[in-house]
Amino acid sequence: MVTYLPAPAGTPPRAGFAVGRAVGGAVVRNRIRRRLRAALRELQAAGRLPSGTYLVGARTAVATQPWPALVADLERAVARATAVEGAP
Repeated sequence: MVTYLPAPAGTPPRAGFAVGRAVGGAVVRNRIRRRLRAALRELQAAGRLPSGTYLVGARTAVATQPWPALVADLERAVARATAVEGAP
């Protein structure tokens, strides 16, 4: 799940993570946050992360999901969230 708030062009993207206790213990939640942060960095380096503020939520499966699948899922979620902002 990704929620997006646009920002002026040239502003670096900012992100927050919503990973509740139901997902698992602190070790699992922190692993999920680290993986999501790294995936967002990868998207930003590839130029596929528009300026703005993001709230990224995750479920337990993110902790063990293969890396390419995680990045692809996050990219699709970012694309959906940013496309909704441009709609009337």
